[in-house]
Amino acid sequence: MPDKRTQPAGAFTIVELIVVLAVIALILVIAVPGLSAITLESRLNAAAHDISGTLTRAYYGALSDVNMTAVRFLPGPWDYDPRAEASLPRERQHMVSYRYATTSNPPNLGFYQGKQNLILFSEYFQRQPGTASSVLPEDIGVAPVEALDSEPRWLREPVVGNVRYRNFGRDFVLAGTRGKFVLDAPVPAQSFLHADDFLVVFDPQGGLRAGVPTPVRLNAYVPNDPDTQNRYREAPGRETDRDIRGNVPTFYERYSFSGIVLYRREPFLAVGDDPAARQALLKARGRPYLVHRFGGGLVMGTPGR
Repeated sequence: MPDKRTQPAGAFTIVELIVVLAVIALILVIAVPGLSAITLESRLNAAAHDISGTLTRAYYGALSDVNMTAVRFLPGPWDYDPRAEASLPRERQHMVSYRYATTSNPPNLGFYQGKQNLILFSEYFQRQPGTASSVLPEDIGVAPVEALDSEPRWLREPVVGNVRYRNFGRDFVLAGTRGKFVLDAPVPAQSFLHADDFLVVFDPQGGLRAGVPTPVRLNAYVPNDPDTQNRYREAPGRETDRDIRGNVPTFYERYSFSGIVLYRREPFLAVGDDPAARQALLKARGRPYLVHRFGGGLVMGTPGR
């Protein structure tokens, strides 16, 4: 007869351990996808909260300054603010605040169409001094809500004039190559993806400048300086976008839109350069928001717009 004192009291048998481990594995298989969904939902909510706050501040900034303001969404690698370069993750999408500005050339310095003493004015959006970029959560991207618009639209382009797009979101907003900096978005959009870099603009009198997207000029650089042998001198505290040849521009244009759609970057990148697949993915999985015209906050939209 075996001695019971040699068996520890309450010990598990091999069979019982296997059963417990199998139950734990089953629970993990069921719970992990749910936890991933909860984590994604929290990141989407965090992104929407941050964006809504940034847009609201821009709106009330326009009212207080009696001047137009803008929020620019752009890829992190294009944002080289020296004060934040070491701390902000560059692989994520950034938000930057801009304000409307004007400059003029002294009348005695230039000739224009044979006219002397003509004051030449420049109008543009300039990055607000003293403001750092905000960063979206990891793996979350933001595109204009017009990316979901599959209706035919006419749009006046700066160079070629009026262009009709059969599917506005597919053929204009989502066409082109992602992450490739181009100074002025071309038509048709074969290289620049408008969803990469766009604006939301507020007017102190009319609120959000909604409707058909219109191009606005950005100015982030010091003009060409003869002392630097025709090289652009970058201004401290401003981003230093460069075109595909490595040149730093003085002016370039971006489009103003009326809302955003949040999405996961990984599946969006996985569909490649097919604009129809991009649009289908955003309609199926994106979370659309409209920007409140008076207030600047986000209003939940309807998927599949």
